[in-house]
Amino acid sequence: MDRFAYFEEAQQFYINHQKLIVAGGNESLHHFVKVLAYLHYKHPAMFKLVNLRLYLLPTTKNALGDFIASHDPIYRVTVYNNFYKKYICPYLKLKDAEQHKNTVREKIPADTTDYLPHVVSEKFLQQYLREAIRPVNVYIYEVKCYRDLPTKDAEGNSTSVPDEVIPFWGFVEIGREVEKEITKSKERVNFFRKQFKFFKMGVQAFAMDPYGREYVEAEEVVRDIHELSVCNVPRMGDRGTLSSPLRDELELVYLDYESASIEKNLSNKASVKNMSSDSQKLVVNSLYTSIHSQRINISTHMTERFHIMVDDAVYGPFAAIEIRPMLVDNKH
Repeated sequence: MDRFAYFEEAQQFYINHQKLIVAGGNESLHHFVKVLAYLHYKHPAMFKLVNLRLYLLPTTKNALGDFIASHDPIYRVTVYNNFYKKYICPYLKLKDAEQHKNTVREKIPADTTDYLPHVVSEKFLQQYLREAIRPVNVYIYEVKCYRDLPTKDAEGNSTSVPDEVIPFWGFVEIGREVEKEITKSKERVNFFRKQFKFFKMGVQAFAMDPYGREYVEAEEVVRDIHELSVCNVPRMGDRGTLSSPLRDELELVYLDYESASIEKNLSNKASVKNMSSDSQKLVVNSLYTSIHSQRINISTHMTERFHIMVDDAVYGPFAAIEIRPMLVDNKH
């Protein structure tokens, strides 16, 4: 019998509690979310049976791990510092009370294995799985991608079928950083071999007020986009308003080519160099446009299509994308 069919038939009898460890960085978590979204689409009844608990184990750069560690000191010490930062060292035994007073420690015997780093890490992992009780409920979004410009209705929603739908938990990027990644990974046409300047793009963001209500009117603005990011999870070095995965909204932040030129020239000005680091950040952040939004439409106004980087995974090229909340039973 198919295992999914077995789960669906057993729905009325029990709820199965499952713990899954997701180890790795941004891209590893991204591909896991893609698989989870696919299974939820194909077998929705299965998720009504299973109480799925995910335990994040960052081993490389992981924005969600950074966010949880900044809010939970126990997670930071036992999981984040141990598996990502690798600050944990083997324990040292105290010989006796007298040495304890003098803070003199004895080296561990060669045959003692209880204090080796991998054993200590395993103990911390078991403690994490056993004692972690506070959930972090992260909102998931999706990117609808079109290789050709789609047709739209009066409300700005596309009436065309997307060529690809990509779920994401963290961020979507377009522009400078993505083109750097593409150039490093594969040989490109002459357009991408030149120093990247901008994409001429139309950006339509349905902005939200502080109470989470969407503005009725959202006009498309055309900009020479040098760098654009849509963030659900804050990252080190983010400009503009920082996002939060606990809020039901995204942060759209972009830098046009004119502002990018100003930012480049600011570093050479003596008046800026003499400022404090906080003042310098304020000056630079003022060049970025930041918008709270749940629904975002981005399309090219050039003959060239653009690539996107979703949670550190590169996709494309596309002519247009739409970013929307991922709905389950008509709920986000």
